[in-house]
Amino acid sequence: MLIGTNDLEERASPEVIAANVSLILEAVADFSPTLPVVLCDVMPSSSTMNRPTGQIQQVNALLTELAGDYQNVISFDTFSLLADDEGNAQPAEFPDLLHPNETAYLKWADALRPVLSVLDLPQK
Repeated sequence: MLIGTNDLEERASPEVIAANVSLILEAVADFSPTLPVVLCDVMPSSSTMNRPTGQIQQVNALLTELAGDYQNVISFDTFSLLADDEGNAQPAEFPDLLHPNETAYLKWADALRPVLSVLDLPQK
């Protein structure tokens, strides 16, 4: 699950974003308490796109904390995987500073494979 980027663009606070994710995780838990969820951090973007690094990091800290409340939820750090030294999206991987390109998707997929393997989920 990757969620929150567009909420930041719409000026939602990190707390509102985390509360919305909590509602989703509660609905998943009500449906199937053992269904595994990989909760990915909000990926890096740019303050020029109304998604500043500081707010993204606040959201991600709240999501990591939230994941700890559920036995079936694994927090996954996509931010550090894809951010540059200043915590922004790398234009070579996010040409519009929002959407990952093929290079970024491949990096993300490679990093996710061990997690999916531990969960015994199919992979391509």
